[in-house]
Amino acid sequence: MLKLPFIARQAGSREIVPPQTSAGSFHTSVSELVKQAGVGLEYDQASLDRIPQLGRLIILANDPLPGVSSLALLHLVSQVRSDVACIAETGNRWLTDLPDGTQLNAAQQSSEQTKHKALEHLANEGVLIIQPVHLGRSEGVPKITQERWPTDFLAIAEHSQSPLLHIHVSSSEQPYLQQARLFYRGHGLVQDFAQTLAKKFLPNVYDQRLLVGEIIDSTDYKDLPLQDKYKAKLLRKQLYRAVKGKSSYFKTLPAIATAEPRSSLLDELQHASLLGKTKDGKLIYLCSVDEGSSLLKEIGRLREQAFRLVGEGSGKACDVDAFDLYYQHIVLWDESDQEVVGAYRLRSTHDIAIDQLYTSTLMHYLPNAEPTLARGVELGRSFVQPKYWGSRSLDYLWTGIAAYIRQNSQVRYLLGAVSISNAFSQKGKDLLLGYYGKYYFSHTPIIECKRPYMMGYQAKVHNQHLFDGLDSRDAFVVLREQLGLIGHSVPTLYKQYSELCDDGGTRFHGFNIDPDFQDCIDGLVVVDLSKLKPLKRKRYELVDHDFLAFELEGAVDV
Repeated sequence: MLKLPFIARQAGSREIVPPQTSAGSFHTSVSELVKQAGVGLEYDQASLDRIPQLGRLIILANDPLPGVSSLALLHLVSQVRSDVACIAETGNRWLTDLPDGTQLNAAQQSSEQTKHKALEHLANEGVLIIQPVHLGRSEGVPKITQERWPTDFLAIAEHSQSPLLHIHVSSSEQPYLQQARLFYRGHGLVQDFAQTLAKKFLPNVYDQRLLVGEIIDSTDYKDLPLQDKYKAKLLRKQLYRAVKGKSSYFKTLPAIATAEPRSSLLDELQHASLLGKTKDGKLIYLCSVDEGSSLLKEIGRLREQAFRLVGEGSGKACDVDAFDLYYQHIVLWDESDQEVVGAYRLRSTHDIAIDQLYTSTLMHYLPNAEPTLARGVELGRSFVQPKYWGSRSLDYLWTGIAAYIRQNSQVRYLLGAVSISNAFSQKGKDLLLGYYGKYYFSHTPIIECKRPYMMGYQAKVHNQHLFDGLDSRDAFVVLREQLGLIGHSVPTLYKQYSELCDDGGTRFHGFNIDPDFQDCIDGLVVVDLSKLKPLKRKRYELVDHDFLAFELEGAVDV
């Protein structure tokens, strides 16, 4: 356990923007307030590790000692990230000197204004600490009950589709100060004098012990068939179950695994094949890994982080499976920052049994798949770590794929599962599958889905009317507009695959629900590289590559 007087720091579509404010400066500001208040903090490293470093998040906490408990929470969270705001007791003297914009529920504003600020903060991928007992309360109301939480926080959580994290605060203060606070309620000068004496002669006036729980994904509370008052009651009880060592009411997610030592990553990369180097100094490697590989653990850690931020993820601390050991990995490495930027998993399909392909866990391959698999490469599990979202990193990974293709002349087809997050609304999913099902679906599918996505009749009729008489380009404009109206955008890989080839070059063969990844939808895509657009051939240095030559030599009759 770490017991500190006021000190603490120890030696994937959504866009995640790193906070503009320095985490150090925010933490320093909060630390000074904690010091002034005489607050002692106690927590363990495991609790600190459970706070996600990126992405929108709502922290739910009790408030045993208003103001002081809020400072303790802010101090803990600010060690991990600076984009922190809170909803706490209004008018509390310990909170008046917080950095501007930290406390969202000002004394003279309505609950609707507070909600608007909260949703705006979460839309910017910030973390919001909510002590629900203060939502909907008026300034000057002294009584605080921990026995019932108003449901206002649920409206914020469900509207923003934010994951939840419980932090329980146990609070104690020096006995004589507690007596002075209770006896001289309303006499601020007397309480200030008592506290000044306490701080002069005692190391800590208030001791705060913090216990951090595990993440609850938005789908696990939002879809509960309960009235809001019962959801709120259940979430309040969840806070106290962890303290008592009881099992969770909800499915929870463990903390993302800690980063692997950079020295270990560099050692493994020395044995990898260098496929290329980008103009901005990033290196592209082709890697094979063994069990216990530090590089694979780091890939799995970053995969899970990226996928969770878009509503997917394996639900494990590190997203690694059995296929990783006999697939190869294209790894993009930042030489300057000494870290993995992103990765793609791939495996030639011509020399492997069908049941050893990852996609065979989602779909049954039909006999007509044989010509495709004879000249195919299965791609999948691609990610770019959030720090690099918005850069050219995904394109650099595709440059690595192109280099692999140049070295393996038999490759004509790329195939793999491309996902749609379960964070998409039902209407969003239907729009996407309506478009790609109409313009890019294969007339001769090579698979049957094990858990096919079933679109409702009304959605089919709506899509038919929406895209009637339009070509794929005009229909795509309509698709983007319709998705934008409900807060969605076209998933990057769906857009990228469909733009690779001339007509008929990119085909989807089925859409399957994947229960192992938060019920996301996986579409099996097959790309015929012989129909690659001229500009793409030039971009990926495949202008002189003859994808049909292998057939002409008689190796495979397709």
